[in-house]
Amino acid sequence: MATECENCREAMARIDIAEALAKFCHNYDSGNFDRLHQTFAAQARIDLGTSFKGTLEQFERWARTKRESGNRYSHHITNLVVESGDPDETAKSTSAVAALAVSGSPDECARLVHGIYFDKWQRQVEGWRIIEREFTPEISVIVSD
Repeated sequence: MATECENCREAMARIDIAEALAKFCHNYDSGNFDRLHQTFAAQARIDLGTSFKGTLEQFERWARTKRESGNRYSHHITNLVVESGDPDETAKSTSAVAALAVSGSPDECARLVHGIYFDKWQRQVEGWRIIEREFTPEISVIVSD
């Protein structure tokens, strides 16, 4: 049975992880890619399926290139479930994400994409950070033509 202190640490981990995910949405959508370290560890591995696979540094470059070509996004993360390993060290989270993606190209339509983020977290000096992200797309629909 967990003690009151252990329950508090676990609850704080859940709050901190939810906050880090919100920061990802705000920073990515506003083009503040230099702030993605507020969510991801420097050594993070990111797998977005056919869109991107690589390190945080490579992800930041990829995201900048997308934004410079006119792409814009609006991410919304919901249905967050955090599974605690050791509340002081590691955790896993599963969350639903819906993203409106608008291309900078007049030949491409806006899309609404829904999928699942599977994240592995590690508590670091700066706080909870994703060390591994896998995205599984579920739905993708065209919202304009």
